[in-house]
Amino acid sequence: MTFRRPWSLLDADAFTAGLLSSALCRPDDWSELDVDDLARLYDTEITTLLDQLVPSRAVICCRRPSDPWFDRECRVAKCLTRRLERASRQTDPGDVVAATAAKAAWTTQRRAYIALRRHKHDTFWQNKIDAEGHDPRQLWRSLDALLGRGRAPPCDAIGAVECHRFFDAKVDSVRTLTADAPPPSFTPARRAAACSTFNR
Repeated sequence: MTFRRPWSLLDADAFTAGLLSSALCRPDDWSELDVDDLARLYDTEITTLLDQLVPSRAVICCRRPSDPWFDRECRVAKCLTRRLERASRQTDPGDVVAATAAKAAWTTQRRAYIALRRHKHDTFWQNKIDAEGHDPRQLWRSLDALLGRGRAPPCDAIGAVECHRFFDAKVDSVRTLTADAPPPSFTPARRAAACSTFNR
């Protein structure tokens, strides 16, 4: 969870008016302050003004690692696609020509972005397989790391003594529960018998 301000709701005129009426625009209030006091005054005034106009709010930001093939070209294409999408949504529906042109530009860019992502994805994996195809162990290690299936980090909360006690208790529990059970019985299989299906 992080705190962010809705900057799109900031009223520039109200911010300018508040800034002009603040202590930052009254030299008599800070003419005798040193550098540290000036910095604190600036932070305090700006923060107070922003808290009045665009108060910060808590948002949940779920971050995930970027795909290894998602490079700068993909990021630029993504930004362009989002920008054209916003322009298309903000176009006046009454202006049919402008709305149609904006939507067509967005659709064309979106298709190009999808094709670029697919090309980058396929090229990355093909090069990965070609480079590590001679070493299956390294290839699987790379795949596990990319898919997030690497080894779990060691836990310092459990030591060797605790682990040994846990398995001793587990074995003792199984022996206690099966102490009164009858001995297992087995039916010998025929020599030509085959197990073709298995039902749980």
